[in-house]
Amino acid sequence: MTLPRLLLALLFLPALLAWSPPSQAGEGCCHHLDGHHAQCLALPGVAVTLRPGAKAGRELEEKLQHAAELVQEKYRISDRLWTSTAMTPEVTPGQPFILTYSFVPDGTPIEPVFPGESHEPSYLYSRMNEVFPGGEQQWKSLIRRALTSWGQHAPITYIEVPDDGAPIPGSRGTPGVRGDIRIAMHRINPPDTDEFLSYAYYPDFGDIVLDSLNAPDLYTPWDDFMLLTELIVHEHGHNLGLDHADPLNGTKIMEAFVGLGRYFPQEDDIRGVMFAYGDRFRPNQAPEDAVVLGMFPGNAPEQQTPAVARLEGAAIFREGEDDWYEFTMPEPGRLFFRAVPVGTVYPEGPENGPVVMLDALRVHDLGLELRGPPPGNLRLTVQQAPPGQPEVLQDVELEAGGPYRVRVFTTTGANATQRYAVEIGYRRQPDGPLLWIFR
Repeated sequence: MTLPRLLLALLFLPALLAWSPPSQAGEGCCHHLDGHHAQCLALPGVAVTLRPGAKAGRELEEKLQHAAELVQEKYRISDRLWTSTAMTPEVTPGQPFILTYSFVPDGTPIEPVFPGESHEPSYLYSRMNEVFPGGEQQWKSLIRRALTSWGQHAPITYIEVPDDGAPIPGSRGTPGVRGDIRIAMHRINPPDTDEFLSYAYYPDFGDIVLDSLNAPDLYTPWDDFMLLTELIVHEHGHNLGLDHADPLNGTKIMEAFVGLGRYFPQEDDIRGVMFAYGDRFRPNQAPEDAVVLGMFPGNAPEQQTPAVARLEGAAIFREGEDDWYEFTMPEPGRLFFRAVPVGTVYPEGPENGPVVMLDALRVHDLGLELRGPPPGNLRLTVQQAPPGQPEVLQDVELEAGGPYRVRVFTTTGANATQRYAVEIGYRRQPDGPLLWIFR
């Protein structure tokens, strides 16, 4: 499928297991809202979140259309993911990169995009310090937690940097000057209204603007600051290029509503960001870049069920990708190595589009290849288990030393993400080492 010309929106569409176009502004992007949850609307280049209870209608649609047209006219709208950041000049899927983030100082100019939006500069610090009894340390730590949660699943390193107060939007991240992701706040809503909570820009901009009138709603210590957390996690998902997904059943942070108790990226969100950028262990798609598994359990020879170390968060993130792992045997023994598929069956589809059942457990048929030493020595290849079942190197007799390398691969043609976990252990000789762990 092709992406829309003006709006970048990565959506993991199960029907095609590929890219999906988002809805266009003015084409069904406004929905009826209930009184409990906040809705997010995707526009060309920017996504806006409405407060719970805001009512869709002609006036609101006109405001949204005006904002979309202004953003299209004045700023370069990307049809891709992050291609460069302040500290990573070239961002390539499957390669690690750095996203910097910053909190803009009070007085930072914000150009309004909505009719009636204030021309006032940002007053993030003064307003949030007024609302949060714990002051700057409290609200900043909550926003940090929300932003960096995406880095637990993708090869993204987050670094907080100062901010020089350059205008929003349009001021790209610059080393030592300002972040790629910039957090600001002023009055988004026209006088006597409070329908907008925030809006965020798609790559290669990363601005998030929060509404000052609704700031008191963000202080909710009784539910671990659910609305603030979900709001930032969701908006930063748009910063990363992710769009909305249906159905609205409270299982995805990138559903068009926030305030449903999800807090952080869920299964479909994780698969989406992995498909975009790779898993958190990248780059390990070549033998020389293998993830080193140092230290794993040794088991007595008679032990029937071996103890193993388990590594979570791995994925074959696209068609044709391999993952490599390296280890050293501390003594002669029989290796136990498993690649365990991870996933469930769940309904998924593009916003306002068809929803199908996606079997995330059986996207790819995994295989294993054992090499070394020397590194080029192919010892064994297995691909016997059906999709969705663990593939196992069982009781493979190995000498002490190494390095040994295992390649996790797939021969399936689907251009989609298969999550999996790695388990490794060995049967040892009596009086051998009792326990090794991952480093």
